[in-house]
Amino acid sequence: MMQMNNNEVKKILLADDDELICNLFTLFVKKYFPHATITCCFTGQSTLEKIKNDGPFDLLLIDQNMPEGTGADVYQYIKNNQIDTPFVLVSTDNISAHPEFDDLLEHNPKNGYLQKPVSKKQFYQLVAKYI
Repeated sequence: MMQMNNNEVKKILLADDDELICNLFTLFVKKYFPHATITCCFTGQSTLEKIKNDGPFDLLLIDQNMPEGTGADVYQYIKNNQIDTPFVLVSTDNISAHPEFDDLLEHNPKNGYLQKPVSKKQFYQLVAKYI
């Protein structure tokens, strides 16, 4: 894996109720994408607040199962407010188990899905598309 040489600061919002996952993803982003900033949220509600108050972000990495709101709630907000930020669902669940994401890829071709556990290579390839 190589480092990107883009000096433009990119903003990533990661929402996951598991602090360890947030810490690991943050370390990984900092290693390979040093000009990116990553903000972690641990609930659906805090994620929505960050999007409203601190956006726009260049990439949203959102878990489905969180307290105080789900990834589907965040996705619905993105759609309803016509926010053009790429939304990537990162979940242990298979995406087919959640009909609320049936139009995820059609809604915005930049959207995506990663099923946990995520390998370093998968995560790198995904983030490299946007950063």
